[in-house]
Amino acid sequence: MTQIIVLSGADGVGKDTFAKTMFPDHKRLAFADKLKQLFSEYKKISLEELEKNKNSYREEIKEYAKNMRKDNDYYFVDIIMNEIRSNEILINQFDMSEMSKNDFDDNSIYKNIIITDLRFQIEYNTLKKLKNCHFIYLTRNNSSLNTYEINSEMCDYVIDIKYKL
Repeated sequence: MTQIIVLSGADGVGKDTFAKTMFPDHKRLAFADKLKQLFSEYKKISLEELEKNKNSYREEIKEYAKNMRKDNDYYFVDIIMNEIRSNEILINQFDMSEMSKNDFDDNSIYKNIIITDLRFQIEYNTLKKLKNCHFIYLTRNNSSLNTYEINSEMCDYVIDIKYKL
């Protein structure tokens, strides 16, 4: 069965860096991936440009996402759930014990998943229903500044990041 790790925390705390460092063999998913793709197409900029300057686009992206969810609160949740289901279906077709790390690439299947941007109650409620789903709330230097709906009490673990990114 797939293990799912879900990260939450304030903007800029280092959720993606933490995921790459601590869970390099997990498939990375994010609610914001599709949002960033759609927003970059809307703004006619590359994803690289958006990532490089995401702090300057942050408020505009949030407003764009709000508009995307206007007709369907589950818009981004559905995308992630479909990715998780697709991964589960693929895993069930293979004997994972016979596969090595070299059998995986960016377009392949992974036994485990890490979601790097849990922000909203609707996302939390949906993922909480899954088996083997563990929630980690990240802080930096014991700061808990967060403008989203998820807080540390909702998570299974709280980790204060001490390393410099």
